[in-house]
Amino acid sequence: FAGDYSPPLTLRFRSSAAMVFRVASLLCLTFSASATHKDVDGVVNSTQQVISALQEKGGVAKKRFANVSEFNQKLDEIGNRVEADFDAQLYSEKMDDFAELARRASEKAKQSSSSTNASIAEELGEEAEAALRNMTKVGFEVDSMEKDLHDKLHDALAAKLDPEVGVADQFKSEASHLQKKAHSTMDPLYSW
Repeated sequence: FAGDYSPPLTLRFRSSAAMVFRVASLLCLTFSASATHKDVDGVVNSTQQVISALQEKGGVAKKRFANVSEFNQKLDEIGNRVEADFDAQLYSEKMDDFAELARRASEKAKQSSSSTNASIAEELGEEAEAALRNMTKVGFEVDSMEKDLHDKLHDALAAKLDPEVGVADQFKSEASHLQKKAHSTMDPLYSW
């Protein structure tokens, strides 16, 4: 009787169910480990490719923008050419005229205010106003020359700088894209 003992059916069924569960779990872990290993390898390889592309772009950008002093020298040459085209003699003459007209306007205004003769005071006042109008006209001419110089210099420098800034912006955009791609490539690792 003791040797013929068999556990009740429910106990045997539970033992078999537990054994099946253990085997199934072991198989799942085995298959998922190999699948996970392949997934990790794929992510690592993809990420390495993106990082390599990013390093390559960085090297190209570094080489492109390595010689800043040469670029600054080119900008200086542009400035010197624009300055050479500027009529410095005429500008100097206009500045002298402006100063002389300002001095004359001030002098005539003082004489007008100190004159005791009304007709002479009026005449001196008109001369002061005429000198002031001429001074304003010359001032506008000087301002126009300065603006013209500024605009020519700005345009010449922009013609040299804008393409370089565009290339730098393109490198930045590509690097940002590659960085985002590297992060998204690694996203599957964070979901496990």
